[in-house]
Amino acid sequence: MKIIHLSFFLSVFAIGVGLLMPDVTHAMVIRGGETFELEAYTTLEDDLYVAGKTVSLAGTTTGDVFAAGSEVVHSGVSTEDMLFAGGKVNVTGVVQGDLRVLGGEIILSGHVTEDVVLIGGTIHITEEAVIDGDVVVVGEYVSSKGTIGGIVEAYTRVTEFTGGSVGGSLRAYTRESLSVTGTTRIEGDLEYKAPHEAFVSETASIAGERRYTPLQTSRADNGKVDLVKLIELILITVVAAVTLVFFFPAHTRAMSDIALRKGNPINFVKGFLILISVPIVSLLVMITMVGIVPGFIMLFAYFVLVCVALALAPVLAGIFLARSFKKTSEELSLAWVSFGAIAFTLISILPFIGFVVRLLVFLLAFYAATVLLYEHVWVQRKKQQIEAEKKPLYDSKETSDSEITTTP
Repeated sequence: MKIIHLSFFLSVFAIGVGLLMPDVTHAMVIRGGETFELEAYTTLEDDLYVAGKTVSLAGTTTGDVFAAGSEVVHSGVSTEDMLFAGGKVNVTGVVQGDLRVLGGEIILSGHVTEDVVLIGGTIHITEEAVIDGDVVVVGEYVSSKGTIGGIVEAYTRVTEFTGGSVGGSLRAYTRESLSVTGTTRIEGDLEYKAPHEAFVSETASIAGERRYTPLQTSRADNGKVDLVKLIELILITVVAAVTLVFFFPAHTRAMSDIALRKGNPINFVKGFLILISVPIVSLLVMITMVGIVPGFIMLFAYFVLVCVALALAPVLAGIFLARSFKKTSEELSLAWVSFGAIAFTLISILPFIGFVVRLLVFLLAFYAATVLLYEHVWVQRKKQQIEAEKKPLYDSKETSDSEITTTP
């Protein structure tokens, strides 16, 4: 835990708070699975919450923006804060506010007038990029050629500054290497932790002091938090939770009601018993006379339930947080679901307690998913059987009535 700077947690927390943008009831919401495009020369004067396979923002937005998708592109103008989450995020436009991005691949080549938080796998700040405020970047590989007016904090495996300028200090934690080359100018200090000293070329300039802290790998380091893996887990959890809510809103609501109804302690036990018993029963079915096919179907259903429970658990966390802030009408909104997913992931940092909390929430989610499957499959099938048994009686009665009326 000591290797994580306090400002990193504040930045991640800021992302969560940024998700709680006001005026949700007036926001435009686009359901998942759709392509959304805000065309150039188009102005949207509301907060925008959009999710789709491809999201393209070429117009002007005057409210806060949250966009999630496989690919998110912003080439327009925004006068307020923006938050993006996606597999690939490309920002070439103007952001007259804060910018926060979670993505697999992030490319920033636009102009941001305030602070920036970038969390992803591969992150590129191109030479066209201009950032007036501070920058916090967390990723596997980060490269920068842009113009940054404030302080830069980087938590990465590899960090490369190959051009551009940093108006403040550069503070870096790198698990592998840090290099400052080309015409890079750092007006403040260079403070970093790395396995070995940074490579600074003769063409680069650092106005302030250089402070290097060796990063040594030891057994004690094994218990520390891997920032990149943590961020990857946050991203996966957010995407899974948002996908569940957007594609299956009615089922998510039903499972949430089941999970949060009275008698939760008993539901924890039921979830645990189902979790360990279904694989055993499936294997017994496969090796007995019943056959392999029924056992395989049971295992497949079990796998689906586990996946659904993993996505539902952070949703339940978001509902709990929403109810804690008395926002029950918005508990399944994109904002609270994402905030819950972030909080649900961050709690894993806590030793033992984090594991116990996550396990209990997962068991509750697994129980709810199992109950919903039972109600939809077995209860509905039972109703159909009852209706099928009643139908011949009605048919025979109608036939006898018709015979009576037609008898001379």
